[in-house]
Amino acid sequence: MSNNKLKECWDAFQRLKSGTPNNQAFLGEDITNSLVSKEAGFDAGYLKNNRASHSEIVDAINDYNNELKEGNLEKRIEILEGKLKAEKEKSKMLKEERDGAFQRELLLFNKLIELEKKVEKSNVLKLR
Repeated sequence: MSNNKLKECWDAFQRLKSGTPNNQAFLGEDITNSLVSKEAGFDAGYLKNNRASHSEIVDAINDYNNELKEGNLEKRIEILEGKLKAEKEKSKMLKEERDGAFQRELLLFNKLIELEKKVEKSNVLKLR
């Protein structure tokens, strides 16, 4: 069972590196043990530095981050472009949610006006 969990973590690490995580909230984030664990579907603390069975993936995550820090300009640009893409997608999604909420509010407001007109035309006495 542990091998399956580690395989899930390796798969999650690859998805994060390629910029195609299952959880779009992780797109463009710094890759850490915690992020890999969460992307794999586990608790943030699943991958531990001191577990012998996790040493290979923990080392791979650290090596990946060290490469980024050592000034590999092309890789940094790629990561920043991924972050920019993620923010643009997030912005687009939020605008769509906002527009949808605004449309629902307008629909409900128009329905309220329609119902108020029906009440005025009916024989119902207002209590106010």
